[in-house]
Amino acid sequence: MEPGQKDVPRPRHIPSQSWLFLGAGLVAFHLCLTFSGPPDGIWFPAVGVGIALVAWLGPLVVPFLVVDALLANFLVRGDAGFLRIVGDSLLTALEPAIAWWVFAELAGGRRRLDDPRSATVFLLLVPGVVSAAFAGLHALFLPDPDYWRPAGGIWIARALGTLVLVPPLLVYLTPWLLRQHMVEPDPPSRFPGGKEPDDWTWGEIIETGGLCLAAGILGPVLLVFQVQLGMPGWALSGVSLLVVVWAALRQGLRGGAMAASVNALLVLIPTWFLGFSAAQFSPLQGNLLGQCSTVLLVGASAGWIRASEARYRQVVGHIPVVLYSVRFPRGLSVPLASVPAGGQERNPTRRSERKGEIASGPLIVQQAEVTLVSAASRNVFGCEPEELLGSFADWMERVDLRDREIVIGALGQLCLQKEPVSCEYRLYSGPMTASRSFRWVRDTMVPFRPSEQMLDGWEGVIEDITDRRALAQDVRRNSSMLQALVTHLPAGVFFVQAPHGNPILVNQRARQLLGQREDLAAGLEHLSQVYRLHRTDGT
Repeated sequence: MEPGQKDVPRPRHIPSQSWLFLGAGLVAFHLCLTFSGPPDGIWFPAVGVGIALVAWLGPLVVPFLVVDALLANFLVRGDAGFLRIVGDSLLTALEPAIAWWVFAELAGGRRRLDDPRSATVFLLLVPGVVSAAFAGLHALFLPDPDYWRPAGGIWIARALGTLVLVPPLLVYLTPWLLRQHMVEPDPPSRFPGGKEPDDWTWGEIIETGGLCLAAGILGPVLLVFQVQLGMPGWALSGVSLLVVVWAALRQGLRGGAMAASVNALLVLIPTWFLGFSAAQFSPLQGNLLGQCSTVLLVGASAGWIRASEARYRQVVGHIPVVLYSVRFPRGLSVPLASVPAGGQERNPTRRSERKGEIASGPLIVQQAEVTLVSAASRNVFGCEPEELLGSFADWMERVDLRDREIVIGALGQLCLQKEPVSCEYRLYSGPMTASRSFRWVRDTMVPFRPSEQMLDGWEGVIEDITDRRALAQDVRRNSSMLQALVTHLPAGVFFVQAPHGNPILVNQRARQLLGQREDLAAGLEHLSQVYRLHRTDGT
């Protein structure tokens, strides 16, 4: 649980507006059980639908799943024996509840699967440990004397049904169900997720649709290679994996899960209805498992990174100082101009090859590139951050011509030390026109060194000090005026700083009247003696 969050109890009832949704989910669960075929078939989608229902509505849906499983099994496999049907139905209904309890309660996973930890834990525990355990229990109710072969087939079928259906269902339907108040909000988690945006732009819709179309075309082609031609089609499998992984990298888990599920469903549904066995389908079955597992991890990681970057940019955007980052192009690192006393150059060959490019301010200005600028540049530079990216030489064009040597000198100093370097200079603000105004800034540069003798760039903080300098100038002017006035007064004036009584200002007339120069070491108790501020009788 995050600091400051209160514990939110798990729902004890199904919200009234969720009954219609529960009915639709039970219908889908019933249809999956009815048409799923043998337990060790190609895939078993009912477990995926059951896990999604438990994730949305809580463990109170388990009795409905038990009744639905008993009804479907008695209608489809009525000749399998009473004990076998009851045992298989109970295991089928309990597996989603136990899988989700292990994932959400014990491991603290998030319902949206939107962070790498939740995705990894889900992959290891739900289609991994829990499905394997229940596959072993299901195999006990089968008449096959070879226990391990059907147990392995049941495990793969359930894992595939989970990975194909659960991620897209949770990623796509959870935001909509929350907006419709049909499911309870997520309880607090110890591990906050990435929280990708729920709204889609037209560009994202078009890109995701195109990637899903490509994945959907490759799926049936792979099926033809596998079933009709008897070829595994490994090359096409690699292309299919590349498409779904690219969708995950570009659009996060929501894009990758959609592409992987479209690819898998357009392969699984035809083979499901055509009655292919797992033996005919096993190579392609493994490919689909690998694709869905990879997409889950890659999509969650990519979405997490993008969401973390968005949070970082949001925080940085509210900081009133300009944060920027400068790097040298790939392959260019500037060696330090000096070697520590008593030490030896770690790479003398490289240094000898780069004679004439010893670290210096002008060289850095020519080679450096600005890679990041925060949103505060709108207030300081008077332009968008994107306009400042690129060559650092263009950045220097915004520095007042009278102060460019100051910046170049600071960059040269940056090459000679590990500590930050600060400098103050005038910076033109606004469009690059002849009538532009300037602002005073303080630039603090922190060198970035992958090693002691190399400089690969720096991180900078620019603070607008225009008002501060103007205030300091006013203070100095007023102080000078006061001192000049006091100095030329005909009366003796002196100021003493409390509480120790140290004299801080004494004019010439006061010295003449007191007969002694001020003593900066004198305390308050000695002032009467230092300045003879007493009568001859000691009063």
